[in-house]
Amino acid sequence: RWADRSRYYLGRTLTQLGDREGAWRIYEEVVARGAPTFSSEARYQLGLLALEGGRFADAEAAFAAVAKGGESAGLAAKATLGRADALIRLD
Repeated sequence: RWADRSRYYLGRTLTQLGDREGAWRIYEEVVARGAPTFSSEARYQLGLLALEGGRFADAEAAFAAVAKGGESAGLAAKATLGRADALIRLD
């Protein structure tokens, strides 16, 4: 659990430092490990990075997975809004 938490926050730090590729790799690792809380959070962050990078289909898929997961109502609501934003930009 601590390792997942540390990796997730490393991804957040890399995002803040502007290393989006490095953050993307870290978030993918956290998602792959399947840690209950941090997996959804990392997937949400992947959606944000994809949205910011113009990868709207990837963003939509990431946000849809978070919203479907249902681990956190607040995160699911934010993911639903992110998904709507990605879908609008796809058109």
